[in-house]
Amino acid sequence: MEITKQHAGEFTELIVKGRLDAYWADLLTTALEEVIRGGAHYDRLNLADVTYISSMGIRVLLRFYKNCTGFMAFSWYRTRPSQ
Repeated sequence: MEITKQHAGEFTELIVKGRLDAYWADLLTTALEEVIRGGAHYDRLNLADVTYISSMGIRVLLRFYKNCTGFMAFSWYRTRPSQ
């Protein structure tokens, strides 16, 4: 798995590539925690290049979504924007 952080205006975007399974779940957890601790209020998680998500990967995504609801705008998507 590869995780890249980009800043675009007021957004912080994490771009995730590869497999999101139990082996890589801790890496994504750490990256998400760093973004939240960084104080950004608008965050995006780009999953367009994730080829597989296990139940452990879904658990990580849902945990952070639930924890962020209410105090920050956090979105995640798996679409490819038009070029």
